[in-house]
Amino acid sequence: MSELGYKPKKVRVLVVDDHELMRKSIAKILRKMDIEEIYDCSNGKDALRILKSLPIDLVFCDLYMPKFDGFELLKNTRDMDRNADIPFVIVTGEAGKDDIVKVVEMGAEDYLLKPFQADELEKKAHNMLKKYFNPEPVLLHARQAEKLLIGKHLDRALIEVEKAISIDPTSAKARQVKAMILSAKGEEGEAIKLLQRTIEDSPSYLKSYTTLTDAYLRVDNTAAAIDCLRSELDINPKNSLRQKKLAKLLLATGEFKGCIEHSRLALLENSKDKSGLMLMGRAYAQLKNLEKAVYYFKRLRRVTPTNSRPLEAIVKCALDANKPKVAEFALRDEKKSHPKRLDTYIILAKFYMATDEEAKALENLDMCLKVDPKFPLALQFKGNVELSMNKISEAMQTFHSLTKSAPSPGAYLKYAECLILNGDHENAIKVLNLCWRSQEHRSKVLEMVAYATLKSKQYTKSFFIYQLMSKRGLGNSQVDATLEDARGVITRRRKMKRSVRAS
Repeated sequence: MSELGYKPKKVRVLVVDDHELMRKSIAKILRKMDIEEIYDCSNGKDALRILKSLPIDLVFCDLYMPKFDGFELLKNTRDMDRNADIPFVIVTGEAGKDDIVKVVEMGAEDYLLKPFQADELEKKAHNMLKKYFNPEPVLLHARQAEKLLIGKHLDRALIEVEKAISIDPTSAKARQVKAMILSAKGEEGEAIKLLQRTIEDSPSYLKSYTTLTDAYLRVDNTAAAIDCLRSELDINPKNSLRQKKLAKLLLATGEFKGCIEHSRLALLENSKDKSGLMLMGRAYAQLKNLEKAVYYFKRLRRVTPTNSRPLEAIVKCALDANKPKVAEFALRDEKKSHPKRLDTYIILAKFYMATDEEAKALENLDMCLKVDPKFPLALQFKGNVELSMNKISEAMQTFHSLTKSAPSPGAYLKYAECLILNGDHENAIKVLNLCWRSQEHRSKVLEMVAYATLKSKQYTKSFFIYQLMSKRGLGNSQVDATLEDARGVITRRRKMKRSVRAS
């Protein structure tokens, strides 16, 4: 170990901020400290993925980021069963005193207010790393074992954790890490036994419950996993992530009232928790309490106005309960309150298609296109509905608009299909040529070109296209039959020409 207390070139730092300039500024300061392994991302979701796959030593994290903020990232990290004690430095320019107190209570080691001086960040980074890399020997070996485990160096990890256990055989942290290594080596039974003994000896060490729950789930013992989670939450009921995990398991096993109970406890910690609201809605739907289910799905929609899942869930639970009017009223109310949310029109149109009301589906798609005439999803949906109603001319016009606003092989294919149905084979071939180079729908394009060529009486050309399809293994009984028909037509035409010449 260097005089610093750690080796900078072996340190891994993660920088999380939705502003690229800030990420670059922090990275520049860290590089001046000789830290070379710096990872960065713009949101908490990507950061969590990195933390689960790499042995990170220090995190600098912005507090307010879209979708997945610093609060959520810190909460999820502290809930991990390995490397959960990574030091966090919250970097923020917006947080008030209450938010700073909150993140410290959640486990953040320090904070840094924007704008900051380079030496201020460097000092905090040095203090965090020195403390992290110089713990008591048991923790040092346990952490090293965790890093080796993340890197899948299992035999070396086991050697390292045994060093920790030899120093303190009662260390719950070391025994829990050993159990994770045993699980990774496929020794799930031994891992479970070790975790059970660890919980008996150290019932307040919560990471053992987390690891044991996951081990039970890997061996398909859901009942034991549920019991383990309940024991953990008896000790720490305010862990909303664990409350939601238990709620999901209870929902999957048909214990809907239990799911509601634990989802509600999660929502007490955060009333806008997205998965908590979804779980409440789904559980009430299973209990046939449609009014409560819709209430929670609507709350979720208010929290995530760009998320279509709550509206789709309302439709599903209403149709399952054979009460379609409930879904219709909810969607119409959403459309009236927020006329510019285009997904509402799409979901309402899908609902009307499911209830065999095609005219109302088209009406809503037209309304959607009045808000945004180039909305691809609405154009595609409308064209498909028109095709299903045999409105070929209207569908042709709709798909033509789609090719202009959002050109794609699929759009050209649908437009060509309409042209063929309308008898305009020459233009269909021209349109199909526009998507010929794309690998997407290649067999379908070939088949349609061959058909359109045949219908435009280019028998020889169509014959060769069908023959090409057959050689490439793209044929089927219809292709083979058409190939023979084309061959027959060509043969007859040749005979007729010979007969004319002979005469």
